[in-house]
Amino acid sequence: MLKQDTKDAELKVKIGNFPKKLQFLGEFIFFTQSSVRVQFKHLLILFLIKA
Repeated sequence: MLKQDTKDAELKVKIGNFPKKLQFLGEFIFFTQSSVRVQFKHLLILFLIKA
């Protein structure tokens, strides 16, 4: 878990070095990837409950 946080932090630092437009795009991609992962977990849990 801690390793993943470090990776995410490093990613954010790298994103922070982009020009503004690319930074926004990078953060958007970063955010959507995170939310997709969360939604997938929720779907998986719902599926397991219904199964």
